[in-house]
Amino acid sequence: MSKLLINPSIFPTIGSVSIKGKDEDHYSKHIQFPSGANLLYLKNIKNPTEFALLTKYVNSELFSDEEIEVMPAILFKYRSKTGS
Repeated sequence: MSKLLINPSIFPTIGSVSIKGKDEDHYSKHIQFPSGANLLYLKNIKNPTEFALLTKYVNSELFSDEEIEVMPAILFKYRSKTGS
């Protein structure tokens, strides 16, 4: 699988959450919303079909009819996991 270069500055930051560990005096985890969530999602794409579609989108390539038909299945698969 090839790699995509993600420019994190294109995602806006509206807020953030920081979490302290049990025995820590400092915050060990920090994520900005929605930019951090978007980056986590993009960095962890494992589905080769989804990655190929994203690559075509990034490169401004046209989608085939078959690829467009696959897109809702990918979207609804993730929505069903979150309970939405």
